[in-house]
Amino acid sequence: MQREALSGYRLGSVSHEPDRDTDLAPRRPVEFACPKGHAFTVQFAVDADLPTIWSCRRHGDAECVRTDGTKPESGVDREVRTHWVLFTERRSPEAMAELLAETLVAVDRARRCVTTPVLIGGRRYGFRYQPQGGSSVGG
Repeated sequence: MQREALSGYRLGSVSHEPDRDTDLAPRRPVEFACPKGHAFTVQFAVDADLPTIWSCRRHGDAECVRTDGTKPESGVDREVRTHWVLFTERRSPEAMAELLAETLVAVDRARRCVTTPVLIGGRRYGFRYQPQGGSSVGG
């Protein structure tokens, strides 16, 4: 029996070693310059769209620009995607109204009986509610 054919293998196992006789996907290095004075290289696929800016691995700065002279697009502001924007993208106005109604019913129910978890959007939640000017409900 050949030793290299069975070495490190058992039935159903997966080798974590790279295949030595296969070619990797074609790549190209792109160099970026950090504003704090150093440069680093990132590998991209040959057919990938190359970004004009990249985050520095050392400092976390997102303003590292390419050293080949490609300038970032100026004047393009990304829309701020707040929680509210994401929420309104995922739900229709009818679904939001229904969720609001469920939440108000749950809050009202929680005022009366805090020990029981409430259902909001099909999930169970438990929380404490303290009315204004009153004592803490539910302990």
